[in-house]
Amino acid sequence: MSIPSSREPGSIVKLVQDLVKSHPSNVKYPCITMIRLLFGSVETKEADWPLSLPSGFQRNQFETLRWRHHGPFEDKKMHGYPKVLVDVSKIPRKLLSKDPVYSIHRPFQQYCRGMGDIEYQAYQKFPITTNHYLGSWERYNSRGDTRRSWDVYNQKANLTSGQDTWVDGWFQGFIESVGEEKAARLLGQHYLNQTETVTTGEGMLATSQKKTM
Repeated sequence: MSIPSSREPGSIVKLVQDLVKSHPSNVKYPCITMIRLLFGSVETKEADWPLSLPSGFQRNQFETLRWRHHGPFEDKKMHGYPKVLVDVSKIPRKLLSKDPVYSIHRPFQQYCRGMGDIEYQAYQKFPITTNHYLGSWERYNSRGDTRRSWDVYNQKANLTSGQDTWVDGWFQGFIESVGEEKAARLLGQHYLNQTETVTTGEGMLATSQKKTM
């Protein structure tokens, strides 16, 4: 099964649908586990930037374009607990009504993999990755979470074990799909000719690994 380009509209949905149809041994359906990959706050150098953005769009306003350096795949402790995609239509109703669930990272023990089942050193077995973006210190600190400190931030900030460019294509694909004018409206004017934008929450984007299965 081939991995569609992130430039294609609906590429992630298509990938998930293909996974469901093919039922490969590395995917435990109806709960698909996605390993997590932490991206630090090392800026992408202009010389390493291959894409040409439309006039007015600032690259440093997009988390997935600004930060491309990540930690080593095999460092499970650094990346943390995985995320899951669950087809709730295949989960018994009695389990759906259970409150609270076992864990947000493993809501249904019977169907979802445990942390011990995740082979981060063999990450290519997992066709979908959830990218976590640390972002700027201002953004990271904006949540007011007591677990977030300057020391913790610095431990995660300077990650340069790898550089992922697979996700870059989403922006050009989006522009091609809806046009520049509509893209500007949908993305918000704060992305145009602005400097640092402080947002809340930890940025995430589900992406697939650049490979074939």
